[in-house]
Amino acid sequence: MISFGFRIKLLLAMLAVVGATTAVSLMVALQRVEAANDRLFRSRVNEQLSYLPREQAARLQEAHQQAGRFVGQVEVQQAVEELDASRLYALTRESLASMLADPLLKGRGPVNPDQPPVIHVPRNRARVMASHLVFLDEQGEFLLPEERAGSFVQTRTQREFRAQLDALHGGLVDLAEPASGYVAIQGLNDARRLLEVVCLPVEQAGGGRKVGTFIMGFPVSRRGEQTLDEVSELATGVWVDGGLSSGAIAELDQPKVADWLRAHAEAVAQDDKTAAPYIQMHGVPYRVFVAPMDSDPALPKAYKVGLYAWADALAVREEMKAQILASGAIMGILAVGVSWLISLGLFKPVRRLYKATMRLREGDYDVRLPVRSNDEFGKLAAAFNDTAEELSLKDKYRDVLNKVTDKFVADRMINGNVALGGETHGMTVLFCDIRKYTEITQHMSPEETVLMLNEHMTAMTRVVHEHDGLVDKFVGDMIMAVFGATGSDPTAPERSVACARAMIAERKVLNMMSGREINVGVGVATGEMLAGFMGSEDRLNFTVIGKGANLASRLCTVAGPMDILVDEATCEAAREGRSADPLPPMEIKGFSDLQAVYRLRPEAVSENEPSERPSTPA
Repeated sequence: MISFGFRIKLLLAMLAVVGATTAVSLMVALQRVEAANDRLFRSRVNEQLSYLPREQAARLQEAHQQAGRFVGQVEVQQAVEELDASRLYALTRESLASMLADPLLKGRGPVNPDQPPVIHVPRNRARVMASHLVFLDEQGEFLLPEERAGSFVQTRTQREFRAQLDALHGGLVDLAEPASGYVAIQGLNDARRLLEVVCLPVEQAGGGRKVGTFIMGFPVSRRGEQTLDEVSELATGVWVDGGLSSGAIAELDQPKVADWLRAHAEAVAQDDKTAAPYIQMHGVPYRVFVAPMDSDPALPKAYKVGLYAWADALAVREEMKAQILASGAIMGILAVGVSWLISLGLFKPVRRLYKATMRLREGDYDVRLPVRSNDEFGKLAAAFNDTAEELSLKDKYRDVLNKVTDKFVADRMINGNVALGGETHGMTVLFCDIRKYTEITQHMSPEETVLMLNEHMTAMTRVVHEHDGLVDKFVGDMIMAVFGATGSDPTAPERSVACARAMIAERKVLNMMSGREINVGVGVATGEMLAGFMGSEDRLNFTVIGKGANLASRLCTVAGPMDILVDEATCEAAREGRSADPLPPMEIKGFSDLQAVYRLRPEAVSENEPSERPSTPA
């Protein structure tokens, strides 16, 4: 079962490598093909898309210049300021006749009857002719002539033109510079008609504040779109104000394209890689290219849209994808065969290593592997044998150290985490020694003394460990324990007090079992102390140094038989207020100030129990 699992894992690893390589190759190849197609078609399409706006701008340049000169005339400025609509439209027909469409010229007559009539040269029909115009006053209201003189302004398309401008009222009123853009209106037969709009502010005569706005609309020719559609696979249109205007995209397909543009036009125009660049029409994928057109912020955003048949490019992409996947499948079959052959040679040494590792894990540090070659398996077997030897030595060292020091200290020494010095933080120190030790042992033989001490220290050490304490050292009949030595622990004082009570109880049990009356005294103190390794580089001892350790030792010395004396910090931190009897402040050797000392009762008093604390001795 083990060998089968190993072989399967090897096969899966080889297949994973082949699969990952194939996937990466496929992804890179497809990305490069996509990028190459994108660069090729984008350059061609952008060139074609940008031609129409450039051609339109070139044709409108003269119109911009003439309209600019027109709004600079004093007569025009005065007429706008006086809100004289009839005179404005008459001046427009007189000055801009060469660029106005025929419907705007009906009813044209001289503005000043005393002047001779102007003879107009026939116009070049190739030029752009304005089909819509209107004046706005300072507040953005339309200036319209009398119905008889300006009947053209009441036509359906003119009203639609003004309705579109009315929706842009705020931007047009604030317009301070000449601007251009695009608006779409509903023409005859409800056909969507696109106009390029030229907006020019009209200033007060003599300069100064703005008194109105002159707006002209020029129809955008669809001949360029139709020409591109005939000579290339590109179908173009203009997306403006939520609608599509195109003479090249089939009218039945325009609603679907418009829906797609509503969702993706801005993202594609900004080259957002997350936007979907394709649209399906009649089962044929089309790549959509969108280029923003020059449009003033006061007017609707306009985009030039191009649809390019993308079936051939996708076919090449799918063909390459199939070739790469076929190559990956062949490589996968070869990888399975090769990996199976390799697994046959790896099976035996790997199985031996597995069994030896399991024995080592179970604690058999005497296990060894035969070294039969100088290859990687031979080196691995030799390294395993060295590791087993080191673990065997460490295990022996750990057994010895655990017998001469605490487990925490032994682990740090085994792991090599030993250095002179230590860390200072809050901890609690406990001292416990036998009362009248000399009197008890003076009639005992050395063997009996050692036996008694070993029994006592074994029991006390067990109690310390049960309360997660660390045995620092044994000095004669005294045991020193530390709580919180490995780091600041708010429960250390509480655990040390519980340990002290357990020591008293354990000693009473030993007395009953041995028939020998031995009493102990316990001192406990809490404070900031330094815990670490002290001594020299050649010989180290783990210990705790600080005021708290000295105070705990002194309290242990003055404690009576079966007494537990604690300092004020321990009493407060362990919440022993109801179980502690305060003693008169003591003068402790080594301390300049009197120390507050408390005697703890053998049993803790619950917060809900009534206090039976005796009065404080005088």
